[in-house]
Amino acid sequence: MFGGSLQTTAEALCDYFQMMGHRRIAFLGPDLTGDVILQQALSAYSRHTSRQNLPALCSLVRSGAQVMDQLADRWKAFRGDLAVISYDDEHALRFMTAMHKIGLSAPADFKIVGYNDTEASEYSDPPLSSIRQNFDYIGHWLIKSALALADGGIAQSTQMPRPKMVVRATCGGLERIDEAFFGKLSNLDMVVESGSSDSAAKARWTGNGA
Repeated sequence: MFGGSLQTTAEALCDYFQMMGHRRIAFLGPDLTGDVILQQALSAYSRHTSRQNLPALCSLVRSGAQVMDQLADRWKAFRGDLAVISYDDEHALRFMTAMHKIGLSAPADFKIVGYNDTEASEYSDPPLSSIRQNFDYIGHWLIKSALALADGGIAQSTQMPRPKMVVRATCGGLERIDEAFFGKLSNLDMVVESGSSDSAAKARWTGNGA
């Protein structure tokens, strides 16, 4: 089960961006060796792009502004035709900052979704769409596992809960709210909800059964 959430998320976000009409979907993450979660996410992303005959566009970056600025300079050529799946909110926000430096912003010039739904994502400019982990589910199984181990047994989850995508400004979803789009969302392997602070936008998302 370890790392399964990001793996499922990567595939679901590829489907989401394809529903939005994107053919150029990129993966952004850290330049790390031995990161099992990263490897699983990359595997899911590569598998999806191969199956769908999409161009694979992946960048793993080190810390620091310079490498992210260089990436933004490379990917600016895809302006208007770029959707980015980020390993976490940190890399997504760093990329947004780098793109701002060259006059580009989400969702007009590119779309992007982070992971972990940190507080910074809600208050970034513009607010970052992100994946929220199900800590109730995680906590429930941690307790069950601990109690079972204390009793000499084993209790582990056998399936992952569906990831929850919080749609704010950067993924372009708030601009596509209609009945037909809702129908497509229900087929995704993740829950999708509005995270917009705009009351009108939230009202339009009322009744989303995804």
